[in-house]
Amino acid sequence: ISERRLDRALDSLREWSEDAGPLDARRSTGPTTAKAALILHSLELELQRKTGGRSSLDEVLRALAELDSPVNLAQLRQAQRMISGSASQALKF
Repeated sequence: ISERRLDRALDSLREWSEDAGPLDARRSTGPTTAKAALILHSLELELQRKTGGRSSLDEVLRALAELDSPVNLAQLRQAQRMISGSASQALKF
């Protein structure tokens, strides 16, 4: 995907996410899913920056996939911290 196309997609998600409900709702609506996608994109960029490109969201998701339970925000934050070595700005909401 070109950077221009990515920028347009992110702009569209930002607009769509303006009416998002809480991220921990039992069911996700389009705006809430858009908000989550933006947060995960920010987390990806942050992980790559903090680790000099050595780690990514893929590693966080692999760690979460090993859990034998539904994933919650605390577990996401913990897995991210384990990979990057520090708390995430992207997950402060």
